[in-house]
Amino acid sequence: MSHRRRLEGALPPVYGRGSTYFSIEINHGGYFLGTGSNRSYVNGHSIWYDNVDTVTWSTVMLENIVEEIGYETSGRIKVYYCIPILTISRNGLRELRDDMDTEAMVTFVSIGNFFISLYLDHDERMRARDWDDVVQFPVADLPPVISPVKAATTCQTEEAPVPLQVVYAESSVHDDDCISNRTRQGKRKAAAIEIEEGDGAEEAEKDEEGEASEEADKEDNDSDFDPIAIVDSDFDISEADDDLFEDNGLINAVKHVFPDAEHRFCVSHLLQNFQQQFRGDILKNQLWKIARSSTVTRYEANMEYMKVLHPGAHAWLDEVDPKTWVRAFQSELPKCDVLLNNNSEVFNKYILEARELPVLSMFEKIKGQVMTRQYTKRKEEQKWPGSICPKIRKMVEKNVQYSSNCYVDGAGDGLFQVNEMYNSIPIDYVVDLKSKTCTC
Repeated sequence: MSHRRRLEGALPPVYGRGSTYFSIEINHGGYFLGTGSNRSYVNGHSIWYDNVDTVTWSTVMLENIVEEIGYETSGRIKVYYCIPILTISRNGLRELRDDMDTEAMVTFVSIGNFFISLYLDHDERMRARDWDDVVQFPVADLPPVISPVKAATTCQTEEAPVPLQVVYAESSVHDDDCISNRTRQGKRKAAAIEIEEGDGAEEAEKDEEGEASEEADKEDNDSDFDPIAIVDSDFDISEADDDLFEDNGLINAVKHVFPDAEHRFCVSHLLQNFQQQFRGDILKNQLWKIARSSTVTRYEANMEYMKVLHPGAHAWLDEVDPKTWVRAFQSELPKCDVLLNNNSEVFNKYILEARELPVLSMFEKIKGQVMTRQYTKRKEEQKWPGSICPKIRKMVEKNVQYSSNCYVDGAGDGLFQVNEMYNSIPIDYVVDLKSKTCTC
């Protein structure tokens, strides 16, 4: 019995156990798109051939079938078969180059897989890695598209509206006087900010001791800081960046789109702008003490001490909403009291290489990075002594040491008065264990 082409609409044959015959599906006329789990065969057509004999199956028979469809395989077309237990998006494709490959293919028939799919690669796009985000158009040039990044912009007058950024294929801007100095992703990669993956508390402790943090010095300087219109950005900010400020900027956009979201500022950026007017380690350390104030009472005491040190600095900080930079006023919902934006800075540095890839390849690389990181952190977690992570354990132990300065007097019925000396000032708190409240 020789192989034959299945008619359109005909039912597939039924092969019994141990049969040496099988069916192949020839996918032709299309092309491979994407890589990894995003790979697919696009705009193709399929033809079935039934009763193919495993004994006579070879590259010669394959060439005859391909030529029967209307193609030439010699040096022009590569043929791949998909392992039956896998898919083309799960690394299931294997190239049929010689009779050793055809013999490997029919081994799946011997274990009961009688229907195998073949794919014709007409121009070797299977090996190309830059097709996952390319759309083919029947024109010579690509049409204009909206730019997903903030590229070089032209100068605008105050009255003129900012136009939507449009990028044309192979177009360039020649007006050097109006081009902003913002660098592209590739240039930023060379000058990536080296930030340790530590928590903000440890960096803050260095500042409190009067040691300048190198990471904070390397962060972008929001030199246009205004207490009324604060901007916290990952990019360099200049006066030309009108779209980032109060009139039509990020702060108002977040308030409008996410009215219930808590918006915090990076204290390191706030400090850099604070030091434009008020310099000195004493004022810097006092600002960090204010930011780390965990109670309203402590915040007020630290602010009063700042007023003694420098009334102008106190007035400057008083205009900044404490909800955006002081721990005592921040919500407990996010379960994060880090005062710096190290998390976003580290993540941006972490994905610098991936951000320069096409979109789908970028997502694949980021997914792999995050997956590997989570696995590594789980392995580290197994070495922890107890259920509390090491950094939080250190914070708890430090608070235990601080409690040596507190004196407790019981009042009965779950009420206690806690006396503490803070900056040589006696402070009293009332703690209610039943309601789990404290006057601090």
